[in-house]
Amino acid sequence: MPTNGQTLVSAANRSLTAPRGRRMLWPWYAAELAVSFSVILAGTNVYYFARYALHAPAADLLWIAAGGGFTYMLGAFFGGRWVDRLGQRRVLQALALLNIPVFAVAVMGVILGSLTLLMLHVALLNLFSAAMWPALESALTRSPGRWRLTTRVTVYNLTWSTGAFLAFGADGTLALWFSWAGVFLGSALVMLLSWAMVRWWAIPQSWIGAEHVADDPRDQQESERVMRSAPSLALLHMAWLANMLAFVCTNTVIPLMPAITLADGLRSYAVATAVGSIWTWMRALGFALAWLWTGWHYRVRWMLLFFGVLIVATEGLLLGRGLLALIGLQIIFGLAAAMLYSGSLYYSMHLGRGGGRNAGIHEALIGGGTVVGPALAALAGPPDNLPSKAVAILLVLLCGALGMGLLAFRTRGLPVDSAAEAARQPAGRAGSEPW
Repeated sequence: MPTNGQTLVSAANRSLTAPRGRRMLWPWYAAELAVSFSVILAGTNVYYFARYALHAPAADLLWIAAGGGFTYMLGAFFGGRWVDRLGQRRVLQALALLNIPVFAVAVMGVILGSLTLLMLHVALLNLFSAAMWPALESALTRSPGRWRLTTRVTVYNLTWSTGAFLAFGADGTLALWFSWAGVFLGSALVMLLSWAMVRWWAIPQSWIGAEHVADDPRDQQESERVMRSAPSLALLHMAWLANMLAFVCTNTVIPLMPAITLADGLRSYAVATAVGSIWTWMRALGFALAWLWTGWHYRVRWMLLFFGVLIVATEGLLLGRGLLALIGLQIIFGLAAAMLYSGSLYYSMHLGRGGGRNAGIHEALIGGGTVVGPALAALAGPPDNLPSKAVAILLVLLCGALGMGLLAFRTRGLPVDSAAEAARQPAGRAGSEPW
């Protein structure tokens, strides 16, 4: 039997090695912020440099995006499986280091004025960074700590979207101060910082659990029934489809934003990146809305409404002219995109218990949307004719809307019964369907 002194020493040793709640999650979020800023800054820099400095037509910008979307899809799909086999820490560190020489390709592209090298840079960057997102999603939902699933997923969304809007908004100004090539070198340094955060500050792999943390109480009551119901798969597929179509929109608008801002008279690329990033600020606010208001959980009508709003905003951005229209349409565009992304990631984690596989599928479908939207838009009409590209995207979205409707019909048997839901319903209507 240990003595009192031995007991005290043992307790002290355990206190030194036991995980502390405050350091559980913040290194993952810090690494996520760095990865988001680095990748988005480099990608935005490619499009604005190609349009403002090389005067590349809109079709070329779209082909760059489509090529990157294809490699993103591959990286995310296989990356989700790598995470489950190799662990989150190994995947994140390896891919961060693989990304460093990719930025040198972009620097050479700027020096030589080569669109081919810039396209290669985007393709490789998306290939190596795509698998980082399933690793971060899985690590954040499975690490110990006090935050519940909904809070973690929302803060994850807020973190990467914050990095994104900072990168979108600051790219032109940074290029003005440090040159286009300097922006790519800065992106490489930030990516290296993400490696350091995971290497030295993230928790050991052995502390990461096999399943995600508990849900919020109301969501936990609902999910116990929903996870095992046949229509839950239709709901998950509907969320995935909606998010893929949302990225058809966003990743068509992103490469075309330099053409849109130029058409609206913004000749300074520093001003253009600031104005053209408004939708990313609104996307971050949309993620906060998804956190504070949970009434959209398992409610198909909200998913359909946000999808309809996104269609209108996308077509308006591609067809509209004028600074006020550009600003106003970006507001609803960002909010709708945030809600659809939140649904896809939430259901992927909620119905898949935080597994890397579902997170990988969620990210791979993002890559699919990035291929389909820009590629079809690039093929539609003359290289710089935005109305023809808007029509092509509209046809894709309408076909997607048909698929959404069919999946929505299949969710009508989904049970969503909980004490909280019963309290919201009139007497006799508890156990309502997700409409």
